[in-house]
Amino acid sequence: MADTSLAGVSGNAASRFFAEAVRTEPLPPMTAALREGRVHFPPNTWAEDCLFYLRNKHVLLSVFLAHPHHPFPRHRRALVLANSLAFAFFVTCVMRELLGKQGAAQGLALFVSAVLQIAWDVPGVMFGACACATATALPVWLRQCCGCASLLCLSCHLLMGAVYALVGLILLAVLPGDELKLYDVGRDFAAAKLLSFALAVPVDVAVFAMLHYFESRSGLAEKPESVGQHIVLAGRTGMV
Repeated sequence: MADTSLAGVSGNAASRFFAEAVRTEPLPPMTAALREGRVHFPPNTWAEDCLFYLRNKHVLLSVFLAHPHHPFPRHRRALVLANSLAFAFFVTCVMRELLGKQGAAQGLALFVSAVLQIAWDVPGVMFGACACATATALPVWLRQCCGCASLLCLSCHLLMGAVYALVGLILLAVLPGDELKLYDVGRDFAAAKLLSFALAVPVDVAVFAMLHYFESRSGLAEKPESVGQHIVLAGRTGMV
């Protein structure tokens, strides 16, 4: 009988998480391509490749719209999103107190908060996977060490996000304010997070454009048949 206790479920999740970090068997072609940072998948157009990149790289979109062979499982992408939300709450509380709560000062606080959130999200995405962990040219033991190091970095980043969220709650509790303070913080948090998600789109598009340009110039784009036509076309549909 399967162990359905909280300890059993947590242990199983931890085991799967560790296994993903140290896996050494060959990856599916699309998973390997995404791990390597590939952005162009013939016969997709530039716009189709860009949309595919956003669906697999954006902190929010990747949780719901990523390719089935995405290098990160959905629960790990959800952890990165939760970490992003935790840090967003902290930085919103701090910016409200430092820069102001009304008029232009409030707008500046929201913008600075959104920019800081984007900067915070970048390491979270990078820590989620390590290219060395799946580089077949490396010895198995070295790939396992790289996978464990990546998992450790991601865990530390998640822990930091939780601590920041706790600090935000403490600030909210101890700083003076009226009975509408919680509502105002919640409103600013939602606005700053939505602004961060929106600003991340042009940032990701700019990164994609640079990667696409250099990948096209280097001649790394594979022929459709070398990856598998059904997988390449999945770049358009998100299904395999």
